[in-house]
Amino acid sequence: MIRLLHFADLHLGVETYGRVNPATGLSTRLEDFLGALDEVVEAALRERVEALVGDGALAATMGAAARQRVLERWTWDACATRCLDAYEQVLTRAKRGRP
Repeated sequence: MIRLLHFADLHLGVETYGRVNPATGLSTRLEDFLGALDEVVEAALRERVEALVGDGALAATMGAAARQRVLERWTWDACATRCLDAYEQVLTRAKRGRP
């Protein structure tokens, strides 16, 4: 399994927002972004991530796939079905004399 780390889009053009930091000459918004990106990279290195996902289209595709998986596995009906299956297994084992 590939270890991915997804981070939000890059907000291209962030330097046009915020105010200029007189100490650095950079936009405060850009500094915030660069600081957050540093945290992403440090987390990726620390967690031995194999790929960073910052691609909006890929992120959307992955998000849609994750949503579909949630809908298939974690709706009330799906959870109830798994719960009933577990109870049936316990009852079947109990009838056979096994815990």
